[in-house]
Amino acid sequence: MTTPVRAGDSQDRWIAAALAAGVLVRLWQYLGNPSLWIDELAVARNVLERPVSSLVATPLDFGQVAPPGFLLAVKAVVGLFGNGEYALRLVPLLGALLALPLFLALARRVVPTSAVPLTLWLFALAPPLFRRGADIHPYSTDVTVAIALAILALRWLAQPDLRRGLALGLAAAVAVWFSGSALLVMAGILPALALGARGTDRRAALRSLIPGGLLAGVSMLGAFLVARASLTPEVRSFMHAYWYPWFVPWDVGQAIRWTLQQLPDPLRREYGLPFAAAAAYTVLPLLGWLRLWRRNRAVALVIGSPVVVTLAAAAAQQYPFAHRLVVFLLPFLLLGLGEAIDGLGSAAARWQQHARGVVVGILMLPAFGALVILRPVRRLEEARPVWEHIAAAREPGEPVYVYFTGWLAAGYYAPRAGVPERDVHYGRCHAGEPAGYLAELGALAGSGRVWLFFTHALTPDRVAILGYLDSTATRLDSLVIPAQPRRTEPRARAYRYDLNGRAPRPGVMPGRARPSVCEGPGPHLPVDSALGSWGRR
Repeated sequence: MTTPVRAGDSQDRWIAAALAAGVLVRLWQYLGNPSLWIDELAVARNVLERPVSSLVATPLDFGQVAPPGFLLAVKAVVGLFGNGEYALRLVPLLGALLALPLFLALARRVVPTSAVPLTLWLFALAPPLFRRGADIHPYSTDVTVAIALAILALRWLAQPDLRRGLALGLAAAVAVWFSGSALLVMAGILPALALGARGTDRRAALRSLIPGGLLAGVSMLGAFLVARASLTPEVRSFMHAYWYPWFVPWDVGQAIRWTLQQLPDPLRREYGLPFAAAAAYTVLPLLGWLRLWRRNRAVALVIGSPVVVTLAAAAAQQYPFAHRLVVFLLPFLLLGLGEAIDGLGSAAARWQQHARGVVVGILMLPAFGALVILRPVRRLEEARPVWEHIAAAREPGEPVYVYFTGWLAAGYYAPRAGVPERDVHYGRCHAGEPAGYLAELGALAGSGRVWLFFTHALTPDRVAILGYLDSTATRLDSLVIPAQPRRTEPRARAYRYDLNGRAPRPGVMPGRARPSVCEGPGPHLPVDSALGSWGRR
């Protein structure tokens, strides 16, 4: 006699499969060990070269910003396991893995039981989450912190007492030093709890929240002031200019256009979705939150408040609503999306018995399509194999000229590949004026054969330099490694030329100077031929 399969057993299997798939793609990305890209290298150099006191007490170099707790955690791991890529990325990986069971616990508190497996699948296979789990930035740990704070907030809502209020306050007080976005999450959650508290003794419930709220508020204020102090005026100006398109305009008409054009942008960029699919995935969570609001307004307030506060911060020109910077909102969006998909599937089932599966499958298709498009392993700037190739192919003493945006990659990977520091020559920024680069190459002409290394390069500069050298010198070797996936522009390259002892004639090179590119605190600037601007610690 065959034992019937209970619905609960089937759900448990789907949940276990989702957790396993989530672990798999996160480990797949991490163990794929892509080369560090320019922003990762900038953070890594701060962590590797600064003492602990300088790491947390003074603004970071290269225009970088990161919470002190995250930096200290990475520093501690590096101290234990060395300065390789695996060690540098271990903290983000642990955050990404821990987020899986935490999100399951959160989903069980928010969405209907029938929606838990599909919501977990959306979270487990979301490309932004497994990609950011192998990136030396706090994006994945931001997600973990946001989920944990939401769980503690909902625990207090379920039973408002002093112990749970203090637990939330203490967690928030610690979290804001490890996650900058925790400030936005708590700025939404605390008012949401005050508004959503219900029961026969609402005043007593609110009183139980006050001690924890004050503790969190004091810590949040301190973390905010420290974060502001970590931004020099130059970095603040640079960041505002760089992220300007993702601030909500103050003009009503422009704000409406921004909402229609830019609000889907984080999903479009992070999921690789066409604009229409990204727009649909932006609207569906709103429908899910409305459904949740009808069922439990207090929970809906907690889940929706971080998104509202982040949009308000973008309108106040304080925090851009931009792709990787709002990844911490993804759990709340996916909860709304799961709620919406479940609701539409249930409505379809009332119309026709087997329609639920069809509707759910169609609505989840973009998420799984994104996984196919942006599958692991994400590789942006594969500098490591390029330097390994240079080291294996070059003759002793052959100089390597580094285009200015590649200096962080060269500083990290050249010695690891075995290229002596004395043979690596760093170019300065001459954006739009290729003649400046050729003049620097001219100083190496006497060596006969010269290597050129490019990564994160400005395309017009690279095309002009290589075009001139191809017409006047002999190309002996080249290696071009494209970024993956869905990147048509290769991001890491090396070329070997025989200059035949003749210095390039830069006077014949056309160009239009772009001095603004050569100013500012970005990770590729400033740099001179000896890296004297930053020195070698």
